[in-house]
Amino acid sequence: AGVHAGVVVVTEVGSIKREIAYHGDTINIAARLQSECRNRNEDIIVSKYVYDNIPLDEEYVTRRIGTTELKGKDIGVEAYGIDRHDEV
Repeated sequence: AGVHAGVVVVTEVGSIKREIAYHGDTINIAARLQSECRNRNEDIIVSKYVYDNIPLDEEYVTRRIGTTELKGKDIGVEAYGIDRHDEV
């Protein structure tokens, strides 16, 4: 899973078959972090913003992955991997 936080635009589209669509840089970064999980064989990668703002229980261990260049982005995103202690 790739996890990032921020502003997301939500809209309802369609008149006959209605769907909810989510848009924004936050969604794109989370999707790119998810792709990095596959490339790095990680279960969960979070952005620095999430790492700094979400307290984790002691059962989790984090490690700094570093700045990750993401497809379609001009600047890299600082990223962290998260595991449970029993999985390390």
